[in-house]
Amino acid sequence: MKIKTGYPSSCKILEANWKLVQELISNKNTALFIAIFLGVVMKELLGFIFPDIGFKIYKQLYFLLLIIPTHELLHILFFPFNSETIIWVNLKKLFIGVTSDREFSRTRLMISLLAPLIVLTLLPLIVCIWYESQILIYILLYNALASGGDILSFIALASNKGSRFIINGDKLYTQDQF
Repeated sequence: MKIKTGYPSSCKILEANWKLVQELISNKNTALFIAIFLGVVMKELLGFIFPDIGFKIYKQLYFLLLIIPTHELLHILFFPFNSETIIWVNLKKLFIGVTSDREFSRTRLMISLLAPLIVLTLLPLIVCIWYESQILIYILLYNALASGGDILSFIALASNKGSRFIINGDKLYTQDQF
């Protein structure tokens, strides 16, 4: 696994008639809207479940330093084995992502997209129902905010008929008809 800054270079495999799936995170404003909406919904839900907790969304921002790498590593857990995986950071676009040089099945890619949302948002929410933890609340809230692009990508993938995919930066390609 490598960590690079800037934008990933094109995968060699893309030369073999791979077609761009237009919907994948192409609209950053929509991804941002989904992230904010999910964050507000989670904050209101948590405020309803824990009315006395009194947390502020801007507090504990250092949790982002823990959540963002963990979020990306959870995506990578479901990447194809023996692939060259790159975590890339584009500071100009304020975007962090993972990319791989191998094909994904549709199912594997969908699981990879949902893994951080399930592990860092839904599971802590379930735990918080029985065990109130302000740390878990911040983790799940910040991860919900970070999952807007994943949700948008999942929706785009769910509406796509393709069965094999390649991720290159913030773009998704398929060889199948869609």
